[in-house]
Amino acid sequence: MLGPSEALGWCRTTTMPEQPDPLVCPAGGSPVAWPYGCAALHLDPRVPSGTIPLETLRQLTGAAMERWASAVCDPLRGTHPGFRLQLLGDLAAPLGYFEGGVNASTVSIPSRWVRDAFHAPDAAALTVVTFASDNADILDTDVELNVRGPDNPRGVSFTLDLAGPNRTDLQTTLSHELGHVQGLAHSAEESAVMWSLVRQNDQRRTPTEDDARGLCAVYPPTGVSTCDPGLRGLSFHGKGVGCHAAPAGPVSGRGAWALALLGLACLRARRVRARRVSG
Repeated sequence: MLGPSEALGWCRTTTMPEQPDPLVCPAGGSPVAWPYGCAALHLDPRVPSGTIPLETLRQLTGAAMERWASAVCDPLRGTHPGFRLQLLGDLAAPLGYFEGGVNASTVSIPSRWVRDAFHAPDAAALTVVTFASDNADILDTDVELNVRGPDNPRGVSFTLDLAGPNRTDLQTTLSHELGHVQGLAHSAEESAVMWSLVRQNDQRRTPTEDDARGLCAVYPPTGVSTCDPGLRGLSFHGKGVGCHAAPAGPVSGRGAWALALLGLACLRARRVRARRVSG
């Protein structure tokens, strides 16, 4: 199933993931997904001073993971997606996937927002998903948060709990980005976590029925109770997809802020050492 069912707006990320219209699912390609029932993320402990305390980031990331894991597939049976994200120990790891190297999926706050073709200068966050081109298995994911700080004055002002003017809700952003980590694209349902816009004072932290239907389509309920989140030696074949979130100012006078845009980048070389898979 590549797209939404009738009256639902969820979409899956595919190996042809361009989604120029967030109301229309990506056309063509194979849907990407983690090949096992779980995946592990680590927090990069190199959190710049004056931004977000590491322990706060840990609590909010873990809470967002639990909200996705608690999504209900079948209300009558009380079933949940056959997949969950796990937050393991802190790890300072390079961003991206490196064939033959030590790889780890991470959530990080860079000291400065990189200025390149893949990082919009006003982006709130960027999620990079690396997948194998032969079977569309997700190999690695990395989430970067563009947090305003002493060395990053053009970053985004996040609010940790209470909404405020010209502020982006961090929990909403984390929930949205973790949806991309799990293989979801944007939803056409305005109330969904995966909706592509977030308004001022908007909080969409908990997956809606639309979000749950999407995740349950990617990972149907199973009886698996345990899972080893290791990469298990998966091989990289040179393609990737990225998503970034950007508060871009009011939209149509409704006080809306752009949350996420999806793009695609391909690598020509099999071996990735210093180049980023992003978009």
